[in-house]
Amino acid sequence: MKIFFATMLVSGMMFTGCGLLGDDDDAEPSSTLKASATSSKDGVVYNVTGPDQGAYDLLKGEGVSLTSPNASKDIADGEAEDFTTKFFTANGAYFIEDIEGLTYSTSAGEVADFSVEFEDVASDETAALEVGDVVIVLLNEDRGATAELALIEITAVTEDSDADTNDGSIEFKYKLIDID
Repeated sequence: MKIFFATMLVSGMMFTGCGLLGDDDDAEPSSTLKASATSSKDGVVYNVTGPDQGAYDLLKGEGVSLTSPNASKDIADGEAEDFTTKFFTANGAYFIEDIEGLTYSTSAGEVADFSVEFEDVASDETAALEVGDVVIVLLNEDRGATAELALIEITAVTEDSDADTNDGSIEFKYKLIDID
């Protein structure tokens, strides 16, 4: 009889989720927004006055030339004179950077939460970027895309080799994030 009662007690706890396994009813969820991310892609933005593409379309995953419409320039080198190692935008996107705890491996839901929490400090340009910096891009909603955000990690920064070549670049990996 004791074995039967103990079995029923344990079974009842398993079905009701009682704290045998260390449940914490007061635990905060790691994310309040539901979101999903695409697989990681690589991109590069070159000095806008150089021979290579000085802007990048995050939605299409391709470089964009200076003569292309601004609507596709989510990220750009916007300086006509000097390469500054900063991201600018030509289409109304915004950047959020310097968020403590944000890494490229942060979950899509947590990135979405950060984008809401820090939206008031979003800017249309970044500070000078360095390898390892992580930036959230609030994509321009007028583009009609399903993704609202992009998460970027800087993987390489190359200064112009000299004033005549304009060959500076910022390389990055990124993933698009759709808030459900």
